[in-house]
Amino acid sequence: MGKKATVITAILSVLFIAFCIYNVFFAGKIKPNDPSTIGNSAGNLHNNGYFCEDDGVVYFSNPYDNGCLYSMNPDGTQMKKLIDASVKYINAAGEHLYFCQENASSNNMLSFLSQNVAGVYRTTKEGRNAYCFSKDLTQIISLSGNYLLYQRFKGGEGMSLFKSDLEGKANEMAVDYEINPACIQNGIVYFNNTPDSQGLYAFHVDNNTVSSVAEGNIWFPIIQGGYIYYMNADDNYRLYRMELSGHSTEKLTDDRVDNFNVGQNYIYYQKNDPSQPAMKRMGLDGLNPEIVMNGNFSNINLTSTFAYFHAFQSRTELYRTPVNGAINVTPFTAAMEAARQEQTK
Repeated sequence: MGKKATVITAILSVLFIAFCIYNVFFAGKIKPNDPSTIGNSAGNLHNNGYFCEDDGVVYFSNPYDNGCLYSMNPDGTQMKKLIDASVKYINAAGEHLYFCQENASSNNMLSFLSQNVAGVYRTTKEGRNAYCFSKDLTQIISLSGNYLLYQRFKGGEGMSLFKSDLEGKANEMAVDYEINPACIQNGIVYFNNTPDSQGLYAFHVDNNTVSSVAEGNIWFPIIQGGYIYYMNADDNYRLYRMELSGHSTEKLTDDRVDNFNVGQNYIYYQKNDPSQPAMKRMGLDGLNPEIVMNGNFSNINLTSTFAYFHAFQSRTELYRTPVNGAINVTPFTAAMEAARQEQTK
């Protein structure tokens, strides 16, 4: 009996040592992404990144529950609240979510951050194991391969672009001026303007270098199918597209545009018009424009199933329509009902 107990003790000791070794070398490690991975589409991030789809799940900021982070199926079913904190600029890849947190409440699961109004955080896709990359005021964040990029404002230093590995161990300033990191393809961020000159530029994520791409007053670039779609500030903010190779350009609409997003088949945009404003959509070539809904709207976010948008200057008036096929605008009542159910718990 004593010999058997000794054997069991020895086995348990070996298991304990193995567990300790695992924690030292592997715990907290994040499985690497493919270098071409992006955390959300440029169009969504240009529109505050309130929705993000990854691996058959949509993660979103529920405006009917103070912008708290929820998950759901692409058709809007099986909603689940993940964290009790207001979020935006949601990114997803692998087993994790990355986002900017706003207005943390004292009872939120990230309570150790409750005194901060903004910052960059990571959780699992179940909303667990929160990690803070930065507690400073932060704007757009995006994920490129195995790096997290974010605009960070600190004191009187102004806005700079920071870059971190996904574990937060290598977290430092990449460029000492403001770069919008929303538009990424194959490890290159496409952005407009440097402090010294105007045009379209490329930030190379791997080595922190910047190179010129094309001339023009180009705003909010979005890459889709070999083109960069953008608002041309030199032509009253009308939508254009430019070939990535060759850089030939074409105007897509005569409408002045406030904001837009590009899907697989349609461009959704807000027409700026003093008397007849409207959310509209058209083909990727600018053909067959049609009205989605009359009025002023913002925060156009696209998933594989729906186009979502808010009434202008309202976070609690959210609509959706099928992203492809016939237009059928309805209020996003499922999110409202999910919030009500949470409040009764």
